[in-house]
Amino acid sequence: VYIIVLYPLLSTLMLIILYSYPTPMMCIIGGFVLGFTAVGGVLQLALTTMAEFFPSGKGKVLGIFFTSSSVATAVIPFFIGWISINLGLRYVMLSDAIIAGLGTLLAVVVLIRYRKIFNIPKRAEKA
Repeated sequence: VYIIVLYPLLSTLMLIILYSYPTPMMCIIGGFVLGFTAVGGVLQLALTTMAEFFPSGKGKVLGIFFTSSSVATAVIPFFIGWISINLGLRYVMLSDAIIAGLGTLLAVVVLIRYRKIFNIPKRAEKA
C-alpha cells in the first residue's frame, strides 16, 4: 500500500522538476525515474489492494479497474494532444504532474482507509 503512494509521488515530483528545468540531462534522469515508477507494478498492487477491500466482488473490482484503465488510455491522449497543440509541449508535463498529483492524493486516501479498515497501527509497537 505504501508503494502505491510512493511511486505516484515520485512521478509527480519528477514531472514538476522536468516542467521547471527542461534540460537534456533532466530529460534523461526524468525518463529513468518515470520509467522506474511506471514499471514498478503499481497497477497490480492497486488491483490487489482493491481486491482486499472487496473480497466477495473480486471479478467486479477487476472489471471496474480495467474498464477505468481503458477509458483513461483512450481519453488522456486526446486531452494531451489538445494541450500540446493549443498550449505547447511544456504544459504536457504540467498536466501529467497534475494527474500524478491527483493519483498521489487518491493513494493517500486509500492508505488511510486501508489502515483504518484492517486495523494497522501507525507505528510498530516496541517489544
